[in-house]
Amino acid sequence: MKELFVRTENFLMDCLKESPHFQNNPNEYAYRLEHSYRVANIGKKIAQQEGFDVPAMVVACLLHDVSYGESMETNEQWRNHGRRAAVISRPFVASLGFDQNTIENICYGIAIHVVMRRILKGRGHLLP
Repeated sequence: MKELFVRTENFLMDCLKESPHFQNNPNEYAYRLEHSYRVANIGKKIAQQEGFDVPAMVVACLLHDVSYGESMETNEQWRNHGRRAAVISRPFVASLGFDQNTIENICYGIAIHVVMRRILKGRGHLLP
């Protein structure tokens, strides 16, 4: 399992390092990477407590913002970064040996993480 996480972490770092924005703003690169680690640690705890697939959850959490390696110059691009991250992640996730259903679940979770935040925020839930 450790190899799975190392491969995922390397994929994430490689994608983020390609961003000219992060090359010019290394502190923001470090923040985005640490953010992904924090989300993965929280996701791992939730998966363990709820009986979910822990490796799948950690991979999804690590990759949820992988599209930040691309330029996002408009609000629309930012709003779609979850969907774009799923597209970027899908071939990599498929290479990890997950079954097709798990690949779909990982990519779906990545794709909707921005949408769900907006939906829940509009319903009075405690989201920033």
